Amino acid sequence: MIARKLVFIAVVLAMAAPLGCGPQGGAMLYYMGKGRNKKIEPVYQLPKGKLLILVDDTRGLVSTPQARPMLARAVGEILLKRDAVTEVISTGALDRMRRLDPRFDRRTAHEIGRRLGADTVLWLEVQEFFVPEEIQDTSVAAQMTVSVKVLDTSTAGGVEGVRLWPSGSAGHIEQATLGSNDVNKLGGEEPVVRGLVDTLAKQVSRLFFEYTLGELEDEEV
Repeated sequence: MIARKLVFIAVVLAMAAPLGCGPQGGAMLYYMGKGRNKKIEPVYQLPKGKLLILVDDTRGLVSTPQARPMLARAVGEILLKRDAVTEVISTGALDRMRRLDPRFDRRTAHEIGRRLGADTVLWLEVQEFFVPEEIQDTSVAAQMTVSVKVLDTSTAGGVEGVRLWPSGSAGHIEQATLGSNDVNKLGGEEPVVRGLVDTLAKQVSRLFFEYTLGELEDEEV
């Protein structure tokens, strides 16, 4: 029995070691019941100027149109509440530009940010989006995945402008999933989308401020 416990501990440590102290590693420790009061440092410190949160769906994956502005608003509200930024450009301003600018869909995230007066763009590109019409007994019944990039708009730069974070070309990946039980409890497309958006907004926003393990899970967006 003791040998089995030692093997289990070794496996857990091996799994946790490469995760470090970032959000994924912190979540692992939290759900193991370890370090519930542990402070997690921000992965990146956002500049304090005007921030545009742009949720992009270049591949047309999002079947629920309201999901994109909902995610942008939710991330912005959390960042402002946590003093991670000083000002967030409203989704209304972005919607107006989308309606009035005939070239909007051909503009880059960097260019859109500059035209709206943003100093920084938090660019979330949708990589996966799935909300089922019929619930199936699967481990993952609904899912939304985004790549996260932070761009500086103060200079012309290249296609993306000046990338501040992360250095990898693919960006930082964050994913929210709901199992079939959760989807059944929520009941209906709108609450399921809201559940995905709320979860993903917490995951994305906490990359940019210090937090204590477990404190965001029960916090309403």
